[in-house]
Amino acid sequence: MKISSHQPNFIPWAGYFYKISISDAFVIADDLDYSRKSYINRNRIKTPEGSEWLTLPVKKMPLGTPINEIEISCADDVSKLLKTVKSCYARAAYFKMFFEKFEEAMWSGGSNLSEINIALINLVLRELKIETPIYRTSALSEIAAGSTDRIISICRAFGADTYISGLGGQNYQSAELMKANGIECRVYKFRHPEYSQLWGKFEANLSVIDLIFNCGPDAERILKSI
Repeated sequence: MKISSHQPNFIPWAGYFYKISISDAFVIADDLDYSRKSYINRNRIKTPEGSEWLTLPVKKMPLGTPINEIEISCADDVSKLLKTVKSCYARAAYFKMFFEKFEEAMWSGGSNLSEINIALINLVLRELKIETPIYRTSALSEIAAGSTDRIISICRAFGADTYISGLGGQNYQSAELMKANGIECRVYKFRHPEYSQLWGKFEANLSVIDLIFNCGPDAERILKSI
């Protein structure tokens, strides 16, 4: 069984969903500490001036606060963010098909950042027809501390023998320790696809909503053809 895990990022890039698609189960690490100026509450989108940060402001909380306890600043910030998305993608081929669902997901999580992010992740999974089961670390028991020990305990909770990791994971996890515990660490390779995009020259590594607004139903084929 192949398993992968990641924090509940804000409308993540296409590679995040590719990793989910090649996993037998995906575990959202919603109880890890929140990191400021990270992808947990922001991502990049395409604007007429090029790629720019789209940020969902959050309330100031003490260092070490878990992601699933972070609250957004206020409802007005959601409204402002939706207006920004609308202004940047209203000309996209599939704007009308996707925006209403995106707006609904943005409001469905209330004031909790993690719930908003997970609602958006689930929306994208449905749009891309990815059926990998999704779980949360906050719902699991006896998850060890420490990067590699945590991964091992998550794999054991699901009986997984393979952990799918991104390139960045090599900086803080030990493939040797995983192997010693009967788990293969497999680094996935993602070659970002090019597709028809608004506002000039193609830019990769944006939020996945750029792919969906521009390509609609074809986004599934584009992602899975990698």
